[in-house]
Amino acid sequence: MSSSLPPFARSLPRLSPLALLLTVLLLTACGPTEADGTEADQVTTTDTTVVEEVTTIDADTIPFGQWSPDSTRSLSATVSSAQDVTLSAEVSGRVEFLPIVPGQSVTQGQTLLELSDRDNPARVQYQSALRSFDTTQISANQTIQSAESSLATVRTSAANAVSSAQSQRDLIATAAANARASAQSQLQLSQTFADNAIASAQANLDRALAGKDTAIAQAQTAYQAALDSAEAARAAEQSTYDQTFATLMTAAETSRTSSGDAFAWLDRFLQVTGDYKYDIDPARGQIGNNDVLGKNNLEQGLLALSRQRAAAPSRRPTQLTEPSIIAYAQTELTDLFTLRSLLSQMDSLIRRSQPGKVLSQAAIDGFTGEGQGYRAQIDGVITGLETQLRAAETARDRITQSLTGIEAQITQAKVALDSALLSTDTEIAAAQTAYDSAVAQAQSDLAAAQTAYDNTLTQTDSDLASADLAVQNAQASADTQVAQAESSVDGARASADLQLTQASSQVELAAIGQADLQYVAPFAGVISEVFVTDYQTVNPGTPLLQLSSDRTPKVEALVTLADAELLATLEGVDIELADGTVQFVPVPAISPKADPRTRRVTVEFDLPVLPEGVSLGSVAKVKLPVAGGKQTLIPLSAVSFEPSGPEVLIVDPSTSIAIRQPIQVGAVRGNAIEILSGLTRGSRVIRYRQRVNAGDRITSVGGVSLTTISDESGQPTTAVSSPMVADPAARPATGVPDTGYVPLSAE
Repeated sequence: MSSSLPPFARSLPRLSPLALLLTVLLLTACGPTEADGTEADQVTTTDTTVVEEVTTIDADTIPFGQWSPDSTRSLSATVSSAQDVTLSAEVSGRVEFLPIVPGQSVTQGQTLLELSDRDNPARVQYQSALRSFDTTQISANQTIQSAESSLATVRTSAANAVSSAQSQRDLIATAAANARASAQSQLQLSQTFADNAIASAQANLDRALAGKDTAIAQAQTAYQAALDSAEAARAAEQSTYDQTFATLMTAAETSRTSSGDAFAWLDRFLQVTGDYKYDIDPARGQIGNNDVLGKNNLEQGLLALSRQRAAAPSRRPTQLTEPSIIAYAQTELTDLFTLRSLLSQMDSLIRRSQPGKVLSQAAIDGFTGEGQGYRAQIDGVITGLETQLRAAETARDRITQSLTGIEAQITQAKVALDSALLSTDTEIAAAQTAYDSAVAQAQSDLAAAQTAYDNTLTQTDSDLASADLAVQNAQASADTQVAQAESSVDGARASADLQLTQASSQVELAAIGQADLQYVAPFAGVISEVFVTDYQTVNPGTPLLQLSSDRTPKVEALVTLADAELLATLEGVDIELADGTVQFVPVPAISPKADPRTRRVTVEFDLPVLPEGVSLGSVAKVKLPVAGGKQTLIPLSAVSFEPSGPEVLIVDPSTSIAIRQPIQVGAVRGNAIEILSGLTRGSRVIRYRQRVNAGDRITSVGGVSLTTISDESGQPTTAVSSPMVADPAARPATGVPDTGYVPLSAE
């Protein structure tokens, strides 16, 4: 087929239906052009019919769950009926009645054949035995009727004696019931009196308890009001206290910012931090030249203050408690005092400086004014921080006094509550004593009534027990008399049964000879063969007919002991029938006993379905794995690992079209891979995934594909075979049957 294509066509890949359609549309859209490269004056439009590509391809498939990477072998077997019976003649005679034919279905007990032997003595013996059985049955019935009549008389007499004793017992029971009712009424009356006395005492006790509850409730309300008031006052004082110390902390932290300008003003003169080493002012440099010792002392003081300011962040308390906040504020206040002292020293140093060419008196006066301004600013900060410190100390004393007063109020309310509890206990104790006395008297009265009631019950129980004993004695005597009469009846029946059994045995023996002339179906089935004809004379042992069961057929196989052990480990096996179909059949229970001569075991497999083309007696093949591997394996060549996950191609059983099926895979075992999910047992899996495209119609094992393009009417117009090459050396070793052709490239 491929040799009819041009060389370039054999090297082209197959086009999908969408690609073929786009190609046709593109060629249609391109109109004719003139030879010089310009478009023609008119473009001829042609109608293009969209055709569907149907690819039919032979492919190698395997049934999932029935494939193993190990090789398999076949055992010969035979398809047979579930049960076959050959009926043979038991006596000599002639076939008189033959209502069946081969292939006819019959039911269990249906007459299949009758023989006739007019000189058979079994008929005479059978009739005589029947007459003897009838005579024996009449005599036995009369004996049994006489014994049963005597039994009825004894039962009547015994029933009268038991009835008399039962009547006397009923009279005693009535008197006992009346006595019990009277005692029960007296007990209930005593119970009512006791309940009333206890209820009255309980009411008095409840009133005392209610008064106590009221007094206690009022005292508890007052106590709770004192607690609530104290809690509110404590919260208000605590809020004011917290706000005072928060303000103090804020003032301590802001004092550093407020004193920063004054410190910087001093540093411009003394140059101790290096922040203003490039800020050269000749006039400032002349300050203190006439008092070097005083200036040096001032520089040392400012340097020490600079170091204290640098360490200020580490002095800030991590836990804002009252002592830590006060200590922090006092430290900051000490730094402010130091800065104010330094400002005073600088003012004195400026005033003692002598004016000259560089330092004028106006500059000295300006510096003096600046220093006085910064000192006034520091004095204000010191005054504010000292005020906040005094407020914090005052707040501490005030909240201590306030809390002491609050605790005094709570103590006073608690004393009032305890007094209320104590005053009501005496009243409750008196009411409780009265209640206990009423309960004790009621219990005493009830105990006396209960004793009288118990005595009545004891006496009546004794009278009833005596009456019951009399009834039991009468019943026992009656039972003895009835048992004796029933024994006589049983003896009569046993004697009659023995006589009837003997007579029946004679009838059955005579019936055996009679039954030998009639044959019925032992089970429902099909007449597979008839060996005689109407009016044919037969002798004992002559085959008459063969009956086969209509149940599900079976496959019988003779296997070795080793194969039997292998079968016992399998869930099921594949059985190939004569028409080529394969059925998966469960493995039945296998008998461990083998034929001592052949050392073989017979295994019977029940077939789910017997195809129409397969007959009983035909040969079948039982497929056995060489080494029984996993039943969830498929060849690695069947799997395609796509970006979306692994998949295989399976054959749709309704359309024979190859379709994609996503799967989940497990471990790789040699040239096979385990399937965890995605496939069901029996699914036909394409063995070589890269040789088949999704959408191909699969026929059978092979290697040639045929593409047919049809027009709108469905009539084939063009037959194109897939690109093939007939080079046996290029054929891969895949196990596919040798067709002589393999595709040049896979999809």
